[in-house]
Amino acid sequence: MKICDFTMPEIEKYRALCNFTSDERKIFDTLSCGNTNEQTAEICNMGVSTVKRIKNRIWTKIERIESL
Repeated sequence: MKICDFTMPEIEKYRALCNFTSDERKIFDTLSCGNTNEQTAEICNMGVSTVKRIKNRIWTKIERIESL
């Protein structure tokens, strides 16, 4: 599953419950609009490897919320 596949209620739920850092929030929001890692890196002025690393942290937080 991709972040862009989440429904709007799911996106709002994760924004509220995951306690994202500002970078995580920016990447989460950008990816939820359907952007690729490369596009997200350009939009956020980061390297692709940085986006991937932060995206892994985002998924970890989402998985923690889902396991509750």
